Amino acid sequence: MAAAHDALRTLGLQVGDPALAARLIPLALLVGLAVGYGVWRVFGRKQTQEGRPDVQERMVYRLAWRKGGVFTLRDLAESSPLDEAQARAVTARMLELGRLTRDGEAFSLRPSSLRTGRA
Repeated sequence: MAAAHDALRTLGLQVGDPALAARLIPLALLVGLAVGYGVWRVFGRKQTQEGRPDVQERMVYRLAWRKGGVFTLRDLAESSPLDEAQARAVTARMLELGRLTRDGEAFSLRPSSLRTGRA
């Protein structure tokens, strides 16, 4: 048993260097902090940013196409990731740009706003 223990200790000294490992701990911590900060910057910023207007408009177009071209704010808030305030803002912006028309509580797509292909 003692011979196996000595062989294992010898193998450990050949493979690992405890002094080097102890000296590299600050470097490993620094690299870990840098990687953690990079991941936080990339993914944390997306959580705090407002939704992009073009993405929100695409959500409105998709919902309108599914509903036959006519939808309400309630439909938009229930069927998309947009909350009620975002739904109001995007429909107001699209009304201003002339992409939607309003008929009471319902909104409908304007025929000129439908795109059939990309330029």
